[in-house]
Amino acid sequence: MHHTKRTKITNEIEYIEPDGNQNFLSCAGILINSKPKILIDTNIGKSDILKLLQSEKPDIYIITHHHGDHTSWVYHVLEYGKAEIYIPRGEEEYFYNVDYLVTKTVGEYPLGFSWKDLTIHYFNYKEIQAYSSYDESLELDCSPVKIKCIDTPGHSPSHKSFYFPDEKIIFTGDLGIDKFGPWYGWANCDLKLYVESLLKINSYEADVIATSHGGVLKNKSDAFLNCVKIIFNREESIIKRLDEGRSKSEIVSEGIYYFNKSRAPEHFKSFYVMWDDFMFEHHMKIIADGGLNKLFKNPA
Repeated sequence: MHHTKRTKITNEIEYIEPDGNQNFLSCAGILINSKPKILIDTNIGKSDILKLLQSEKPDIYIITHHHGDHTSWVYHVLEYGKAEIYIPRGEEEYFYNVDYLVTKTVGEYPLGFSWKDLTIHYFNYKEIQAYSSYDESLELDCSPVKIKCIDTPGHSPSHKSFYFPDEKIIFTGDLGIDKFGPWYGWANCDLKLYVESLLKINSYEADVIATSHGGVLKNKSDAFLNCVKIIFNREESIIKRLDEGRSKSEIVSEGIYYFNKSRAPEHFKSFYVMWDDFMFEHHMKIIADGGLNKLFKNPA
């Protein structure tokens, strides 16, 4: 049996996470009890999202980015409520054209058919035609709560995070401020932009960080810089293994992000290999330009 866990951060701002937030079918989000009432992400499975929509009746539903764990049940917002859906500008076509989504994520990799099948049947992809586009200029004054959008691309082309300046709360979306760490395993990820986004959001003053998959952190400490450090360490590991004479296929097999691929079910093993392959290529592109240290002067 699944349960939704709800945590009040302030009287108006509530963090909602699904039971089993470790899986890739769901993600946590934020409910802002204001006028208008706003829901950010909060992909908590079919039955729970229906209950939430019926009980809360949000006016606006904001999506941080196009990945399936954030969008599986979005079409229910249109079916069972009157909320206006906000999609980040630059990612609109991912929501109404499944072939475009597959092409942009898998690229030339020979898993396109399998990924399309998973997208439709595992992630419950349904086209969304009714939406509004938004970008970093989005600022919502929902008295007494103010919300500011932060452009944080890299994990996806137009990934967004959200800042509550009065409460000093950041909702990071999928920036990797959790045990999963930073992830950039699709063709349309951008590692340079990812690091820039982490450094950018690190400049915001925050007492609370709410994440898509890692709960709520009450102390910012060095959360964002630690994420940058992980990316730098991955680059170092790749360079070290290349210097030792290992081939790309050996390094990918050993792991960039996924280190226990041999234990995975065969169907998913292929995807883990593909995601590590893309991560390797994203790193190699930066290494060819002199590496992360040259680009960012080792900020972490």
